[in-house]
Amino acid sequence: MKKQIFLGLLLASTLSNLSLAQNKGYITLTQAPTAGPGLYEAGMAKLKEAGVWDLGWNFHAIGAQQPNGLLSIGIFPDKASLDMRIAKNMEVFKSNNLSVPAPDAFEIHNMFRAPMNSKPANAVLIFHDVKGMTPEQYEAILQGLAKANAFGLKTQLFHACFKTPEGLKVVDIWESPEALQSFAGTLIPILTKIFGATPPPPAVYGLYNYVSK
Repeated sequence: MKKQIFLGLLLASTLSNLSLAQNKGYITLTQAPTAGPGLYEAGMAKLKEAGVWDLGWNFHAIGAQQPNGLLSIGIFPDKASLDMRIAKNMEVFKSNNLSVPAPDAFEIHNMFRAPMNSKPANAVLIFHDVKGMTPEQYEAILQGLAKANAFGLKTQLFHACFKTPEGLKVVDIWESPEALQSFAGTLIPILTKIFGATPPPPAVYGLYNYVSK
């Protein structure tokens, strides 16, 4: 118990630049590996026309790869808001003949986001598709980062760890590729020690849009 209290205090002390830290809510991931930003713009326009663009979620971001590939995430405070938004989305997309994949939804294990007035030009969205990560391993990662003074960095704009049938997975947003690379120099040795091998590299997207309520 004392160890858990100490860890909690240690981690809390690193969150001074963050506007939100929570262990509840839901995240959606919509992956469209063959689509480009045009599909996202068309879908967003139709949702705005239908008056449901702002419905349900309190955070939204989308990353785009080149030449194709989109990853969209949304944060919802509860299951009811999530289900309502998914139903409205699919209704609008179907009525406008937009081929948008249905999102996958997961319960959030841990999340924080930093205050940001505008989207940095070179920000990147990262999806760490680690297979089988346990809560104990995730806690050990946070502890290692806290000891290295690398948790809650000002260049890390968003972090969500969420529960899947395969174990915990992570989505991050960084201010720039250089900020991510600098962090990776600290993170990779910690991951290698915990998992016994270096996990595969994450999927990296340029941050195309970022909306926080």
